[in-house]
Amino acid sequence: HVATTYLFDGPEGVGKTLAAKAFICALFCQHRQSEGDACGVCASCRKMASGNHPDFHCLEPLPDKRDISIEQVRLLQQALALRPLEAPRNACIIEPADRLNEKSANALLKTLEEPPGDALLILITTQGDRLLPTIRSRTQQFRFAPLSDAVLMEIAAQQGLNDLTLDTVSLAEGSITRLASLVGLEEQQAR
Repeated sequence: HVATTYLFDGPEGVGKTLAAKAFICALFCQHRQSEGDACGVCASCRKMASGNHPDFHCLEPLPDKRDISIEQVRLLQQALALRPLEAPRNACIIEPADRLNEKSANALLKTLEEPPGDALLILITTQGDRLLPTIRSRTQQFRFAPLSDAVLMEIAAQQGLNDLTLDTVSLAEGSITRLASLVGLEEQQAR
């Protein structure tokens, strides 16, 4: 059973957005694997990978704004009220969800209480405690923990970074984003 609203909360760079997109991709996949994973090759999977699926929406602050506005929430509500074009449902990632101000959060509450059709919303944040309690109470909550040093080393090796030391990886404090930043800083210092 798939809930209508999830809250993915945890430190930056631990895979919350990646997990949310993989989950949506699996739900949209036309040839889902027996384990429930997306096939990665069907038209729906290719559209998700390119960021062009018509039934997938992202809600984030506009480039020149700090918060997600009430107007943005209302536009999202209108989009979710439409029948999906290709997928079995509409889906939306709201990130960072802690950037919903009081007005936009209250506007979103109606959608969380009575989601249109089979809409799926995933709220992503590093600061779940900054969300209104009424928002948090209407979500299935998942807490993401920092990645282990072993997992970070494995991810780095997959990206061709085999010469990283455990000391460098430990400085990332479980975040692939921090690790990438550290590696970038080291490369700039070496130049």
